[in-house]
Amino acid sequence: MLADRCPGQPGAVMTLFRKSPASMKLITRYILKEIFYYFLLFAVFCIVIMLTYEAYDTRKLIIAHGPSVMIVIKYLLFNLPDQLVNAMPIVGLMSTIFAYGILAKNREILAMVAAGVSFRRLSMPAVMFGVGLMVFTFWFGEYVVPVASKNARQLEKVDISGGDERVIDKRINLFEKGEKNRFYCVQGYIAHLQLMLFPTIIDLYPDGSGVERRIDADRAAPVTNPAGPDYWDFTNAEQRTFNRDGSLKSFDRFKSLQVQMEPGLALFLERSKEPEEMNFGDLKTYAEIIANKSDQSVLAGLWISLHKKLSFPVATLLMVLLGFAVVVDVHARHFTQGVALGLVVAVAYYVLNAVFGNFGQQQWLNPFFAGWGSVLIFAAVDYALYLRLHKIRL
Repeated sequence: MLADRCPGQPGAVMTLFRKSPASMKLITRYILKEIFYYFLLFAVFCIVIMLTYEAYDTRKLIIAHGPSVMIVIKYLLFNLPDQLVNAMPIVGLMSTIFAYGILAKNREILAMVAAGVSFRRLSMPAVMFGVGLMVFTFWFGEYVVPVASKNARQLEKVDISGGDERVIDKRINLFEKGEKNRFYCVQGYIAHLQLMLFPTIIDLYPDGSGVERRIDADRAAPVTNPAGPDYWDFTNAEQRTFNRDGSLKSFDRFKSLQVQMEPGLALFLERSKEPEEMNFGDLKTYAEIIANKSDQSVLAGLWISLHKKLSFPVATLLMVLLGFAVVVDVHARHFTQGVALGLVVAVAYYVLNAVFGNFGQQQWLNPFFAGWGSVLIFAAVDYALYLRLHKIRL
């Protein structure tokens, strides 16, 4: 107990805390230590539950193909980061609920408030922890989750299921509309090599009246070109240009022909990555590419995923602050009610998040509200609870 560390009456101790900045820092460090303790406790608990569930969920796949124990362990661990990010809001919520709830149950919050420590000052450790957890969640989702998710998919398709690594990310017989009046006809595209096999590039006239240029080649791959980015090198290429009446204007052969292509072409041609396998920048680029091609079937889902990459870390901060607000004023006999309320709130957030996301996928909601709707609602709840703290007495 904090009061046990200081001799004398609790009221006198808390009066010293109120007057001494050093003592206030002591309170902040003490509460932060409690929050971190419960954060680690709940994080480990969630990791165990996630690993157990993932092992059970993939048991049929593992039994059918019989991979080595090390492959199974690697697969389970690579699947963990994405699930852990999704669990961060509830882990942050329960961390502050138990940290502040135990303090309230032991009447340490009562002693601090009686000595003149405001709820605003008591919330500072939660704010500091919440901001740190928000930044960590965004960083983890940007730099760890995409790599881990890609490795997990590779392990599942190749090492566990026995697929051919050379063709696992290969697309066959592509016909895609590019920017403006360009079309791509590619017999095969190998994503990890960024290699087009037997590509045909067709450029129409600006008014779409006919073919202006056609390039056929054995293969094409992106190159670093001093002239600028987004150049691709076409090997054994044949280039034809046409008049508006369709007659042949020119014909040339090249062992190597470098052509400037549209930005993000490799990402667009791949189209096998899931949103969790891309960071914010890649996903934004991919969504913009799809938008330029008017492919509305997947565009809504991509924009929702893009907004959620930002809204989810913010939700983590809000959940941490919500945990503080629902239990900081409870009495000992009401601690269980505070924990139960926190669990209900967590479930409500995930349900609302799923509902808004589904509405967005059905294009009943704007992607922004589909991604941020549940966060905005809980921001309002947080604000209302913090206003309430100024009116209560313990």
